[in-house]
Amino acid sequence: MTTRIAPQAPVWVSDRAEPCRSCGTPIVWCRTEKGALMPVDAVPSKAGNVAVSRAGSELHAGVVQPRQADGMRAAGRPVFLAHFASCPHADQWRTK
Repeated sequence: MTTRIAPQAPVWVSDRAEPCRSCGTPIVWCRTEKGALMPVDAVPSKAGNVAVSRAGSELHAGVVQPRQADGMRAAGRPVFLAHFASCPHADQWRTK
């Protein structure tokens, strides 16, 4: 039987982590396809649906479909969770 080790966040993600101002969880700020900044948990998640990539000095985030996220995890690529989905104080920061 093979033991699978959960993928760790790439260094270029964990090096940019900072604590959420509400809950203290380590997050990274990523640019979405539309140019908005998105807070993303810095630790990969089994429930995640966000792919993070690096372009130069900037992190980019894109939401992936469940089957794509499963494939990424199977290939050893970490998948992350948008911090709005995990932060207990997310409603305080949402723009209406």
